Amino acid sequence: MVEHMNLRRYVVFRAVIDTGSVSAAAKLLRLAQPAVSRHIKDLESELRVALFDRSRKRLVPTADALALYQQAKVALANVELFLDRARELPNKREAPLRIACAPLFSTIAISRLLQRVRAQHPKASFAVIVRDPTIVTQMVAAGEADIGLCGIATASQTLDVRKLLSAELVCAIPAGHPLADRRVIEVSALKDVPFIALAQEVTPIVATAKLLQREKVEPLTVVETQRTHTVYSLVADGIGVSLVEPLTALAYPQEKVVIRPFLPAVEITYDVILSPARPHTAVTDTVLKAALALCDDFAREINQRLRS
Repeated sequence: MVEHMNLRRYVVFRAVIDTGSVSAAAKLLRLAQPAVSRHIKDLESELRVALFDRSRKRLVPTADALALYQQAKVALANVELFLDRARELPNKREAPLRIACAPLFSTIAISRLLQRVRAQHPKASFAVIVRDPTIVTQMVAAGEADIGLCGIATASQTLDVRKLLSAELVCAIPAGHPLADRRVIEVSALKDVPFIALAQEVTPIVATAKLLQREKVEPLTVVETQRTHTVYSLVADGIGVSLVEPLTALAYPQEKVVIRPFLPAVEITYDVILSPARPHTAVTDTVLKAALALCDDFAREINQRLRS
């Protein structure tokens, strides 16, 4: 049994084989020669086997000793590696916190978030993985990410999904467009207007498509894309208007993109996803607090843009 082993005896045994004599081993280990001899005798007693031939006034390893030496050398190297790593723990940097985020978080939100977190944890490091919302949820569930940031998280009974921010889809309009002069954009105003459509299988986008169909409003779809930042880039270049989430608008100057409330309102949520099975670290807790505070700031900035 491991608890009955005296590793010191094996260290001394290895040293005797390596150096070829008790005196050299004693010098290497900074022990007295009688102490080295005693460890060897105790090991032989423990194993009930003679490890050295002492008939020629010096220790000559037996066949059993040479076989044991090969195993002891490997085992002790592993033990020493383990101890070295254990001693490094107090100074070891934590592994990067893996943040999986939906593309809409990869523009303005993730940068501001990490600035706040690093202000409190300057030695922390992060791995940011940008994936579609459904993949973000799957990564957290599979343990491939420590935390997920998602617009409209996929429902899950095994994950901890917390709402960061509630908002409504807005109408994104090129600056100078006739619709930019309106304070609110009603669904009827989109008829025959050049339109940039979001091709996403998420509830608000599906609900908006059904709303347009129900109201018999057919915008003139000129582009269909899957990324909100692509939508805003196209709007900024005057390609058309769109119905889209408002957070990404903060990455574009209002001199290029105007956002207006859209009626009837379509709600959207921004969520953070955690796995209850994974322990929270101090950095994780800071990310959660910073994300909630940051989303309060975002809500104020979005409301200002909607009124400007």
